[in-house]
Amino acid sequence: MIRKHLITLIITFGCLQVINAQKIEKVEAEAIDGKIRVTCSLQTKQHVDLSISYSEDNGNSFLPCRTLSGDLMNQLSGHKQLIWDCGKDGIIMGSFVFIVNYSLSENPPPDR
Repeated sequence: MIRKHLITLIITFGCLQVINAQKIEKVEAEAIDGKIRVTCSLQTKQHVDLSISYSEDNGNSFLPCRTLSGDLMNQLSGHKQLIWDCGKDGIIMGSFVFIVNYSLSENPPPDR
């Protein structure tokens, strides 16, 4: 089990992505109870699926965060929260840069 005091993070945020009218901004991250909470603001007109990637080399390369929960699938515009259980991915301390990724949802809910 990861203890909160074992995780030392210097988190860089402020990622902005603009492609095909989807926009992710105001990305912030913080360590809470041995996990990383990443929040952002999403603007989109289509349902999208969200994920997070992290970098330990100032953004030169990114790896996917595998153990995620929160606002992941079929998301529309609004404030989003994603939780990375970094300990389950074998990461217990480090200095990270995060990026929030999106892709169009493959199974969006039917229009009402």
